[in-house]
Amino acid sequence: MPTMPNCVGLEYEAALLAMVDAGVRVIPLGYFQDDPVSLAFLDFGADPGVVFRQFPYPGSTISANSPVNLTCSQFKVAIAYPNLFNDQNSLNSSIPGIFIPGFAIPSEV
Repeated sequence: MPTMPNCVGLEYEAALLAMVDAGVRVIPLGYFQDDPVSLAFLDFGADPGVVFRQFPYPGSTISANSPVNLTCSQFKVAIAYPNLFNDQNSLNSSIPGIFIPGFAIPSEV
């Protein structure tokens, strides 16, 4: 039976390759087989996409394609807001009667 490698500190793709090299994750997966690796993203403050927690723990003996949980630092997400002022291409001018709770659209800027 294969031994789970230490994936902490590796980028997600490198962690997957380490598990393939160790025989924990056998590729190719069958047509109806789900990937045994599940991934969670948390705001850890580290480099995005880097594994900072794993289960089973490094050195554990597990069967090939057993469930594995990796937790990575999440990527920062930027949100673009529509222009709600008097621009002809704005959301405000294209949808009459727009109402967004908590937002007030001034009559003059």
